[in-house]
Amino acid sequence: MKPGYIACIDCGKEVIRVVAKKRKGRCYECWQCYQQARSEKMHPYYTVETDEDLLGAAYDSAPWIFKALRISLPAFLVRRELRKYYQDYKAKLDPEERIWPFHFNQMSLAMRRGFVVVRDGKPDRVWVTEMS
Repeated sequence: MKPGYIACIDCGKEVIRVVAKKRKGRCYECWQCYQQARSEKMHPYYTVETDEDLLGAAYDSAPWIFKALRISLPAFLVRRELRKYYQDYKAKLDPEERIWPFHFNQMSLAMRRGFVVVRDGKPDRVWVTEMS
């Protein structure tokens, strides 16, 4: 190995030490693969063909804090133009039902945003408010 170079942690190619330090010990090609895999893990792409697919995607993409605390979205966090509809809808729900926001496929033409109604930890109904 040449002085000032280290081996890539994934493929073993020689990489300049300073460059590898910025890329967590990876060469350029391995760094690109690492970034792509990380992005797909953080923002998975959901294919929605049936109602069950939509329910599952909405439930999976709801923020973790709502799942952990099992709380509904407060009305003041809902966009102003939807707030009246949201409050009317929430008033008709059973006490054990919760409303969680969801947003998936953000960087594509298949983007969906809205609310999922959760009953006993399972998605029950979906209210889509925005599509691209």
